[in-house]
Amino acid sequence: MFNHAVKVENTVAMMQLMRQALSKLAIVPHVYGWSKTGGPSDNGWILEQHMPGIDIESDFHTSLPRESRRHVLGQVAEVLKTVQDFKLPAVASGFGGLAFDEDNNVVSGPFVIEPYAGPYSDMKSFYKDMLRAQLKEADRSHVAKGWRENGLRDRLDAFADRGLGSVLSKTLIKDVEPSLIIGDVGMFLLS
Repeated sequence: MFNHAVKVENTVAMMQLMRQALSKLAIVPHVYGWSKTGGPSDNGWILEQHMPGIDIESDFHTSLPRESRRHVLGQVAEVLKTVQDFKLPAVASGFGGLAFDEDNNVVSGPFVIEPYAGPYSDMKSFYKDMLRAQLKEADRSHVAKGWRENGLRDRLDAFADRGLGSVLSKTLIKDVEPSLIIGDVGMFLLS
């Protein structure tokens, strides 16, 4: 489901902002070079700093004493909180992914998960486009058959056009601000 055309750029831009957010902890590797997809191999790549350490995730529950696990989890929570509290630059505060502009500044970019596009100016726009994209995907599905049986699709289209905005206005926090999201956490002891 990844949009591979933008995934590498998004990852490098995310790492740049993460290094800023976690500048007091040298735990985010530096990037020495990268390339989007579409080159001779059609594969994107990232050449990044080697971070020496050991993987403790597989032995976390069996080898580490309880107090050590609590200490590590406290550190992980502190990192996640620091990242969540990081104030994004205004040019990178759209909803979606991250990219670079022509001056190599991190800016809002397309969403990394397909079939969503973006960036979106607000959360409402994101949810509306998400519903439209899911309905479009349903049209391609032989199983869902576009959800056209029994008038379900007509009701879904009407909801997308006239009902979703009202529901979102009632349920979304008024001033939702974009933030960095860490989708995967691994546990390593850096040496």
